[in-house]
Order: sequence, then structure tokens, then C-alpha cells
Amino acid sequence: MPQNLSNKEEINLDESLDSLLSNLNHNYIINPDITSVNIKSKLRSRFFGTYPERLNNFRTTLVKTLNKFQKILHYQKISLEDDYQIKLNAIKKELSLTFEDKFKALELNLDNKSRQIQHLEAELLSLGSIIKGLESILSSSFISSKNYPATEENKLENSQSIDLNYLLLENRYRGSEELIKNRLQAYLEVIKKNIEDKLLLSKPFIEIGSGRGEFLEILKLNNITSLGLEPDSGMYEYSKSKGLDVVKSDVLSYLNTLEDNSISGVTAFQVIEHLPLDYFKKLLSELKRTIIKDGIVIFETINTAQVLPLCNNYFRDPTHQPPMHPDTVKFIIENSGLKVIDTIYSSSYPKEVILQKIQEQEEFPFRYKELVSQINERINSLNTILYGDQDYAVVAKNI
Repeated sequence: MPQNLSNKEEINLDESLDSLLSNLNHNYIINPDITSVNIKSKLRSRFFGTYPERLNNFRTTLVKTLNKFQKILHYQKISLEDDYQIKLNAIKKELSLTFEDKFKALELNLDNKSRQIQHLEAELLSLGSIIKGLESILSSSFISSKNYPATEENKLENSQSIDLNYLLLENRYRGSEELIKNRLQAYLEVIKKNIEDKLLLSKPFIEIGSGRGEFLEILKLNNITSLGLEPDSGMYEYSKSKGLDVVKSDVLSYLNTLEDNSISGVTAFQVIEHLPLDYFKKLLSELKRTIIKDGIVIFETINTAQVLPLCNNYFRDPTHQPPMHPDTVKFIIENSGLKVIDTIYSSSYPKEVILQKIQEQEEFPFRYKELVSQINERINSLNTILYGDQDYAVVAKNI
């Protein structure tokens, strides 16, 4: 339906027309009664009669057009969603098949690795049995027969069997020679750093308890005059077979034969834990006498301040003396007149063995973050006590 003018618009229009007609009558002297009716009617019909209808038509057309566009957009949206869903399903199916194939291949690979590990474990068990059998044969070959009389010769053979057993114990639990040589390599740098080359060439460097001779090999390779002292028959014979300069002697007995300031330095790796306290003090006194000024002493031993090294390493060897705390060892060394210049910790546990910290997440509430921080502090403390460095070495200088 055509839309009429509002009352206010009607009033404004009438007032405008009256003003126009009044102006016409005033200028052209037209009869106002006739002119007002005729001219108003014609002006309304000509200029304003069709405006509401046109406006209404425009609005109607605009609404219809917008409705058409809305339907078109709606259908296009549905079409795009359908295409998107089809493509998404295809990608999901492809990824599912890809991951399924990869998981199957991974499972197959893991199964193969598991079988290989089981096979290797079986071989290790077999090798372990063979090694133990060989150890038993080697040990028994040095034990005197019960049918023999208890002569001095038999007593010597029995002591040799004990020596050989200690070599076997060393081979089983200390680690391979190559492993030990790699670990001891760091001490070569300590010696070179603290002792002049000319002194190392002129004065022999002694290793107390040279064992299988790993460190003597390092010194020999670096042209450092060295001598090993090894009281154990099995170790002594083994080192001699490698062409190393070794003396089968108790350390105090040998040092008593030396003149003052006659050696450049001394190392003792995993030795002092075998020495009674009084013997250790006498050894320090002799080292103070026989080592040149500014010569060094390196004592490496098991870190008894840590729980696991103490339980797993220290108490495994029946020849170890009662354990001493690292602070006690350093105090005794300094009390002998030697000056402790460094403490080197080594043989740390792998990261995968120690207790793992809790990973803090950004979305944690503040109270949880505080709790996680406190727990991680306790974990650090436990790791220090349980999984600290397994060994330590005291480096001292003769001042």
C-alpha cells in the first residue's frame, strides 16, 4: 500500500504551499480562493503525490534483493562446508592409514629389537658363566692340594691364590682397562699443571698400588719417568707382562729406602681405603720427606659422603678399612704438613638414573608452583645424598 505523509509533514507542506501562494497573489494579484485550491492540488499531485509510493517500492525491492543475497550466501556456505568436510574426512583417512602403517612398522621394529636384546642377554649370561668358570679354574690352579703337607711353599702358593683372586675381583667390578685409562687421563693434566717438565724427567713419579698398570701406561706414553709399587702378586705379574716398571713391594718399605726429596710426586688411585689409619699417617710422613718441594700427591678414593657409592662400591671389597669422610681425609693430609690445593669429584651418575624434577607448567596455579618448587628442592637434596659423585681425589702439594 502507498505510504501517506505524516501529520507533521502534511502541516509543513501546507504551510509551505500557503507561503508560496501568498507570494504569488502578492506579486501577480491572483484570486487567493481559486488559486489556493487549484494550485495546492496540482503541486501535491505533481511533486509529492508519488513519493511515498516510490519510497515504499524502493524499500520493498531492497528487502527482496537482500533476501536473495542471504539465500545465495546460505547455499554457498552449505556447499563450502560440505566440500570442507569431504576434504577433511579424506585427509583424516589418509593420515590414519599413514600412522597405522608407521605404528605397525614401529611395533615390528620394537619386536625385532626386543628379540635381539633377549638374545644378547642370553649370550651375556653364557659369557658370565664362562668367565666365572675360568676364574674358578685359575683360582684353583693356585690353591695347594689338601693332600700336600703344610710347607712354606704351600703357604706361598695359598697367598698367591688370594692375590690372583683380588685381580679377578678387580677385573669384574672396577671396569675395563680402557675405561679406567680414559677416566685417569684427567690426572695427567693435573700433574703437568703443577710440576715442571724438567722435574718430571729427572725425578721419578711413583704410583702406589699401580694395579693393572693403567696410569703407568699413560705416564710412559707421555715420557714421564715413573715407577709402580704393587704388593699384590697377581697385579704385579700382570703389569710386568705389559713391560711396565713395577716393584713388588709394600709402599712404606720402599719409601724407607729413598733419600729426601728424591721423587717428583705420588698418585694412589683407590688405595687409601685399604690402609689402616696409623699406616696412612706414616705414609703421609714419608711422602712429606721424599717428595720434592712443590711436588704433588693425588689420592683418589670412593666418595663415602654419598649413600650409594658407600653401599655399592665401598662395602663390596672385603679388604677396605672402616670408611672415612672426605673432610676427615683432607684434615689428616693437611695435618701431616702437605697443603691441599684441590678436590676433584668424578664418576657422576647418568642423568637417567637420578631422581627427576617435576616440570613446572605455565597453567599451574601459584600455590601449585610453590609446592613444585619445594618438592624439587627436596629432590635436589636427595640426589646429592644418594646420587652424588662416586669418587673424589684430594690434590696436595709439598710446601
